Amino acid sequence: MKFPLEPAGPELLGLDPRPLGHLRERITEHIAQGRLVHTAIV
Repeated sequence: MKFPLEPAGPELLGLDPRPLGHLRERITEHIAQGRLVHTAIV
């Protein structure tokens, strides 16, 4: 396996891009509305 890995879109990875697109839209809306919640992984 080569590193760094080449970028790959959802289709190339066997994923449905529609839910990912919806998630991106929701995150973008929340950021625009100032609803971004800061979280930390501990």
